[in-house]
Amino acid sequence: MTKSLTDLVQGVKKTARGIAAAGLIGATMFFSNGCGTPPIEKPKPTAILTVEKSQVQSGQENKIEVDGTIGGDPLVDKISKYYLRGPVDFGASLPLQTNIPVDVFLTYFTNEQMNIPLEAQVESNKGVLSDKVYASYQVNPKIVEDYINLSGVIEDSETDSPLAGAKVRCYRADKTFITEVTADEDGFWTADWLKYEGDDKIIIQAGKPPESFVRTTSIPNEDKSNVLVRAVPNDLEGFVEFAQEVWGSLPARFDSTGFQGFKILTQNPTGNGTFTQQQAEYLQSLVLDPSNKIDEFLNASSYPVIIDPSEPYTPGSRNIHVIPDTDIPIGEAYLEDWGPYSRVAIGGSVRMNPTNISNEMLEHVLKHEAGHLTYPSHPTTTESIMHTPPTQMDYQPLDLKGTCISNEPTFIGTAGGLYPNSIDYRKNILKTEFGLEGTVGY
Repeated sequence: MTKSLTDLVQGVKKTARGIAAAGLIGATMFFSNGCGTPPIEKPKPTAILTVEKSQVQSGQENKIEVDGTIGGDPLVDKISKYYLRGPVDFGASLPLQTNIPVDVFLTYFTNEQMNIPLEAQVESNKGVLSDKVYASYQVNPKIVEDYINLSGVIEDSETDSPLAGAKVRCYRADKTFITEVTADEDGFWTADWLKYEGDDKIIIQAGKPPESFVRTTSIPNEDKSNVLVRAVPNDLEGFVEFAQEVWGSLPARFDSTGFQGFKILTQNPTGNGTFTQQQAEYLQSLVLDPSNKIDEFLNASSYPVIIDPSEPYTPGSRNIHVIPDTDIPIGEAYLEDWGPYSRVAIGGSVRMNPTNISNEMLEHVLKHEAGHLTYPSHPTTTESIMHTPPTQMDYQPLDLKGTCISNEPTFIGTAGGLYPNSIDYRKNILKTEFGLEGTVGY
């Protein structure tokens, strides 16, 4: 009886299992006719390489020319990679080009003259490596600090997400351009060059205009990894004009270090004025409601809000007091802030006249005056709660975007990290194109 196809397959599988048990697979290939043949090996390419000897000056670029054929054919037709191995700082795996010598750049660092063995191989387009070719190189001493190696990440300063495809430019301290690289999909970038002796810093510009503004900063003139550059997204029309109007030459900010919270006083401690209990409780609810976003101006997410605290009113403390004041005109209010530096508040008092004031106006006054912790001046645009007379009841996108600049740690530069960036933020943080024109103080 003729066996079915299924029976034949099962028979082959059974035979294979028997061969494996005997330890024969891997030594010989067996076919259905029962005959064995030796394994077919990939032909090993014969590389005729000429590697010219030369003296390699440490810290400098030196060329090594490679030439040869495989089976009479040019290397480029058969070879996919050329390998350079040995005690080198930068190994190489480079494609060969037709009729063009391969230039491999080596950098050695040593304090004394030494001979370095060099090993070369080629790999065929089928992944087979050739025999090794050796050469010896004489390396002369040079100091290690001759080469600068940088790496880092560029991020969106508001979303913390990587800015894929962003450009990073490096300049000397005298603003001479050095190099430009592109960040990968993770925002990661690397750059290297021979060090410029005598420079005290490296100026870095990074961004992705028009999607983001260009950030300008600096680092010491030395190797550095994990360089973090955060760029402001350019996503709101009119933001630069708004920033110039509410800040002028310098952003303001609230330092929430040690912030003790809001104190709502129903009686004016220094003059005349009274909040009703209902008014005090309404003000308390406004501060505690996260949807009102007062915490974004304070750069703090958790703090108490107390009505008539037991401790006395203390100007200069790390509190924000809300005080009824009938010594100022009806319908008016103001913020009195205090802090150790100009444009940096650690506390303050919001004073308002509560006479015949509605809950709606209480809400606007509280938000508007809290906004003055970040914005000293009023803008002309009506698309801001900081406009006067009132046009908005809630913080608008322009209002909230500025807090991301005032509170961004990498934008804060002086006085132990407390002071806002004292450089010209309009050119160093909100620049719309690359170039150092107008940038200062980095």
